[in-house]
Amino acid sequence: MRSVVLMMSMSVDGYVSGPHGHAAAIPEPAELSQWKLDRIRRAGTHIMGRVTYEEMAGYWPTSSDDYAAPMNEIPKVVFDRGTER
Repeated sequence: MRSVVLMMSMSVDGYVSGPHGHAAAIPEPAELSQWKLDRIRRAGTHIMGRVTYEEMAGYWPTSSDDYAAPMNEIPKVVFDRGTER
């Protein structure tokens, strides 16, 4: 059986997004970024909701960020409520 791992950024005072609404806006020390990158590279599947997937699908394919290659290569499973929009 494989493990399910949650990776989530949160500030000490409980915020999960930066001032512009995205967690990437929260500064991280280089050691934390490397630790997260190492774990992402080992992931077998990336599980996310539809809205998150749609936001990421428009960003990662053209990004030069260190996270871009593993984010583009990892197979995705996307969940949706299945309701009409």
